[in-house]
Amino acid sequence: MNLKIPTFFLLSMLINSSVFSAESNLKIEPLKQDSLSRLNSESSFQSTSSSCLPILAPYCEDFEDSSWVGYYPSFGPGFYGSIGNCWSRSDSTGFIWSFKTGGSTWNSSGPGQSVVSTTGKYMFTQPDGNSPINSTSITTPWFDLTALDTPAVYFKSHLYGTAIQSLSVDIDFGNGWTSASGPNTLISLAPTQQKNSPWQQNIVNLLQYQNDTVRFRITGTRSAQAAKIAVDDFCIDEAPFCPPALASFYDYGNFLSRGFVASNVPTNAQCTWDFGDGSSGSGTPAFHTYSTPGSYNVKLTVQLPCGSVDDTTQIVNVCSSLGNPVFTFQENGFTYDFQVSSGGNGSSGFLWDFGDGNFGSGTTVSHTYSSSGIFNVTLKSYNNCNDTNSFSSVIDICDPADSILANWTAQLVSTGPAGMVIDFDAEVSLGATYYKWYFGDGDSGVGKVVTHTYNPPGLFYNVTLAVSNDCNGADAITKSLTTIGTNEEELNSNKIWPTVLSRGQKLYFTTNRNPSRFRNKIKIIDSLGRIMKYYKMSDGIEIPSHWPSGSYFIKIDNKTFKFFLTK
Repeated sequence: MNLKIPTFFLLSMLINSSVFSAESNLKIEPLKQDSLSRLNSESSFQSTSSSCLPILAPYCEDFEDSSWVGYYPSFGPGFYGSIGNCWSRSDSTGFIWSFKTGGSTWNSSGPGQSVVSTTGKYMFTQPDGNSPINSTSITTPWFDLTALDTPAVYFKSHLYGTAIQSLSVDIDFGNGWTSASGPNTLISLAPTQQKNSPWQQNIVNLLQYQNDTVRFRITGTRSAQAAKIAVDDFCIDEAPFCPPALASFYDYGNFLSRGFVASNVPTNAQCTWDFGDGSSGSGTPAFHTYSTPGSYNVKLTVQLPCGSVDDTTQIVNVCSSLGNPVFTFQENGFTYDFQVSSGGNGSSGFLWDFGDGNFGSGTTVSHTYSSSGIFNVTLKSYNNCNDTNSFSSVIDICDPADSILANWTAQLVSTGPAGMVIDFDAEVSLGATYYKWYFGDGDSGVGKVVTHTYNPPGLFYNVTLAVSNDCNGADAITKSLTTIGTNEEELNSNKIWPTVLSRGQKLYFTTNRNPSRFRNKIKIIDSLGRIMKYYKMSDGIEIPSHWPSGSYFIKIDNKTFKFFLTK
């Protein structure tokens, strides 16, 4: 395998004339320590190691071997410990990376125990007296990532203590620790753990650095003295399996204001948007208002926490406005001619819903209904940006051949010093659309169901109901309020069932009386007083299909029953 070795490595090797013995992981064995270590002449503090060839990943450092020696407790000169080969650290003797086993002896900061029980060694920031230094770093060797298909960096961390500000890991891929966009920071952690919390496993995907040669800088920062930041098991290896990210989206909204929704993405996915007009956004849904209409190339980028990235670009058409449509119509029997009368500005087409399951399109349409009835007609306008506006109107189509019949029932609600309250109901009328009441006391009202108060109370009032429809049909009926007395109760008693039925259905009797004891035949009379038919008592009377809708009365001996026949 060919290693990519930057020029500065070759120069360093020539200058130092070092001799290397490569192991399987390409760690470099020094001939003698003096040629590999740079010592601070005043403090004997080991801050860096010699130049080394890049180490071929995978690689893992658990800080367990004898080269990792902790800071001596007395902080005296020459007792600053040592670090592993090809690593380097800050010369900040007042706040440095050191090494130890077991939990922190401080209650205010540090982990409660090592990663490996009480015997495992780990790296931590060692505070020293009252040093004003608040930041310290340790830098890894260079690593060649070409052997990894999906490189990632793994490490465990423990951040407990109010004086800790952050732990960050930066990457240098041959151009230094910063780029045009700022520091090359892979991850930055804040203190969120307690002393006895488990160590946190961190994984950072390095897919964008695949085939590069890189190194890492681990930096701890603090705001006060007591800050023990701990790190262990620093490894470069294949990333865990990461499912592919799939970017797709749709937009919605009206005119210049649009909403964008990423489709079928996990809740922990990071969604970023380029709206195509120089503006950007994040999250899903994301909202944006364009300043001018037009066609925009909107780009969505989806990134999963494990590193998978995908993007897609779609053209989104944005329009400025769309008129509110209104229609008028002319009728000829069951045929209606509709036309858009106003509000067509900005539209590219019109759609019609005639309310009977049929549809049409265009600025003028004609439709023939198959039957009478009430229909909700909707006109929808649309433009090239999928914006829509709609307008609806109800039309009442009646058949001049249909009969119209006025009729009403009444219910006594209450009576007292304030008057007699009566509820009137014209539901039993046929073919009517409009209802006008004359209560017999000089007052009047409108509506299918009304309430009226009589004062003085009494049943001597004659009430007239006048009905009409849109086919110029009209009818009226006048009845006395005495119909709400005992005769009315007898008339409406449920001794037959059902009291509302359709043609072809059977009418039954619920009386306990033996049918054989009825002396006469059953006589059915319509609301106009015409005798429709005589029947013998049986277990049911089937209503003929040719009978018109309306109210009917059944006379059996001296008893009268009422039922209503619908269409």
